[in-house]
Amino acid sequence: AGQPEIATHEQRFSPNLKSVLSADTFGEQSENNVGEFLKMMPGIEIAYVGPDARNAIIRGMPADQTIVTANGNQLASATSGQTGRNFEFEQISINDVERVEVNKTLLPNQPAEGIGGTINLVFKTSFARSRPDFRYRAYFNFNNTLADLKKTPGPLNKESRKVVPGFDFTYINPLTRDFGVTLTGAYSKKYTPSAWATRLWTADPATPTGGPRGTAGSGGANPYWRQAAFFDTLQPTERTSGRIAFDWRFAPHDVISVGFFEAYYYAGLATRRLNILTQNNTTTPADWSRDFTQGRPQQGRAGFTNSFNEKSGTTWTPDFKYVHNGPVWRFESGGAYSHATSNYLDFPKAPRFSFGTAEVGSINPLGTTAATRFQAPTIRFDHTGNHLPTISATLANGTAVNARDANNGIITNAGTLLRDAFDVKKTFRLNATREIEIGIPLTLRVGGDFRNAIRDIKNQNRTWTFVGPDGIDNTLDDRASLYDVIDDYHSFGNISYGTAPYNFLSVYKLYDLFVRNPRWFSPQSAEADAVDRVANSRHLDEKVTSGFVRLDGALFRNRIHFAGGVRYESYKSRSESPLTNNLGRFLTDADGDLILGPDGRPVVGNFSAEELSRRTNVERGGTRVGALKDYYPSLTVRYDLTAHFQVSAGYSESVGYPDLSVLTVGASATLPTVAQPRFTTNSPVDPWTSKNYDIDLSYYTPSGGSFTLALYRRDITNFIATIVHDPFTPGAKAELEAAGYGSLYDLGYEVFGRRNLDVTARAEGWEFALRQPLDAYVPDRARGITVFFNTSYNSAVKTAASAA
Repeated sequence: AGQPEIATHEQRFSPNLKSVLSADTFGEQSENNVGEFLKMMPGIEIAYVGPDARNAIIRGMPADQTIVTANGNQLASATSGQTGRNFEFEQISINDVERVEVNKTLLPNQPAEGIGGTINLVFKTSFARSRPDFRYRAYFNFNNTLADLKKTPGPLNKESRKVVPGFDFTYINPLTRDFGVTLTGAYSKKYTPSAWATRLWTADPATPTGGPRGTAGSGGANPYWRQAAFFDTLQPTERTSGRIAFDWRFAPHDVISVGFFEAYYYAGLATRRLNILTQNNTTTPADWSRDFTQGRPQQGRAGFTNSFNEKSGTTWTPDFKYVHNGPVWRFESGGAYSHATSNYLDFPKAPRFSFGTAEVGSINPLGTTAATRFQAPTIRFDHTGNHLPTISATLANGTAVNARDANNGIITNAGTLLRDAFDVKKTFRLNATREIEIGIPLTLRVGGDFRNAIRDIKNQNRTWTFVGPDGIDNTLDDRASLYDVIDDYHSFGNISYGTAPYNFLSVYKLYDLFVRNPRWFSPQSAEADAVDRVANSRHLDEKVTSGFVRLDGALFRNRIHFAGGVRYESYKSRSESPLTNNLGRFLTDADGDLILGPDGRPVVGNFSAEELSRRTNVERGGTRVGALKDYYPSLTVRYDLTAHFQVSAGYSESVGYPDLSVLTVGASATLPTVAQPRFTTNSPVDPWTSKNYDIDLSYYTPSGGSFTLALYRRDITNFIATIVHDPFTPGAKAELEAAGYGSLYDLGYEVFGRRNLDVTARAEGWEFALRQPLDAYVPDRARGITVFFNTSYNSAVKTAASAA
């Protein structure tokens, strides 16, 4: 049987409800992103970041609730240095995959996470073939707007070819009946340009509800055009992947399989933005109508931002599986060590800034502060009947200025974005299966698994203020026209919708200027550096130990099949997070309580800048240990009404653990001297839990097709929300004492904490999918055509609510 037929068989006779498709179902993909394949499966929505299919949303559940495994082992994802549990598909290649499974109900031997469902990738294996198979292809990848064969400008500070080659191959060889090898490899690169513009219209605040201008209620009918923003991007994306695997039947009843895959991803995230406002505040313009918007004098804005971040990451995973298929007992064990990284390159690794900004305007030499020295332009929009306006700008002295030319701007800032994160997923599982004879066919399976997840994040953002030779920001020597800082490779052509030419600062030239004249760039304070470093440094270590009992059987001459049981999971976590404690600047006694002066206020300590930073910002100074134990029952029943039509129903209970930002301590306090001091803490919370109900109606055609209507409902509890306790209330006192800051109660602190809500949300919907090969209905020369269609609907309602 071919792979599509095997996938259909797996779906039809699976002990749980799931959708299964062969990886070659939708033909070849130019970049091998699994996410591009998943968007064609029923009930799955893909979240894009730029041109990349990055996260999968199953049945409307948040992307951080989607669990992704390969051969049953959880895969690692560093999630771009963020604290969520989202799995990013950009570092996984569809070329390594044989089949894609979306589990809609869970079995006792599967992890209880995944409220919407789980995704399992089945890697290619030699024992699925009876003869050697070698497939390869080579191609050129290009965007039709960048089809020039010669080198053209960008996206870096040099020219490059945008028509680029790619290839992939698969070599599968069952060398003998008992030994086989699988080897895959792929490389792809593409350039994705995009340009767009956004418009912001604001209602007249004086007459907000409609009607003639100047009378009560005209705002909705007479809005003014406040903002036009222009964007231009060119993103190179590069992927390399490969996998090698061996299958060995070393005894009549024993098979061991080992494999290793590695994938590399690179993306250059280049974005240029021009943001123009007629009013850079909430004041209404000087005048406006359907034909124009005239901003007030020196209250407009024309700001340039050129950013370029280079994101890269690697995922590598060795895995193994051992099966003993004896005459009485079947033993199976397996595991994997999955490691993923995510890095944003910046200097000193890359000779450039991450971003540079400039503002069109003029300088008042008599101003005594940066704000009073800078004089904003006056902006006018004339409506041309098209999507975008004709833009006019004048300086404070009445001189007209081109708001699209960064040479007319004042250099304001440059900065970097550093992100280094890694994620590790360790899995080991063991189970035993045997048949039981009690008059009906029953199969007992018992076993367990151990999973360990480690996430480490270190991010750092830094900003420099351009001060120029005189060392003062917003002065005459900060004009961009005085320096060679314009981006020659992108300062040309139309940004969007046929607008006039424009130009931007170059992050490479700004960095060169910085290297030659570092004193012209004033760094943010050491304290700000420390605060940012500490606030973006986190670590999480999670361990899940599980055991299960599962019973499979059949009734009424195998017309009814069932699989059910219960799973036990013990979850433990240890997190390290930033400890931001503004109270560290005050003196404390031996018990850690604040020392109060005669006026009843805390006494400020005489600390050096270094000691003060150490006392108020402690990197990974907050630790928390969490634990949870619970049972998760499940049952799936399938009734074969006819040889081709079946009805399946399933019930399962599942869990959704919070992300890193919720699990960590995260306590912080404002100064007690402010008007309303505030204490914020991540109170310990329980994870989401869900009771899941599913019904599938499926018809499998004699010619290999299938029609499926799936109905589902999820009753989800333990939503997490922020709770505010007013000063001097019992709730505030309890929260402060639990966090170890009970002395703040008498100082009138308002307390922000987290709590589980006594809320049940019901998510329900349906999916319909069909797949029908046409070989039986078309001439031989048209064989190979298959019709696909799927659609889905999802809704959510709140059924009850009260604060826990």
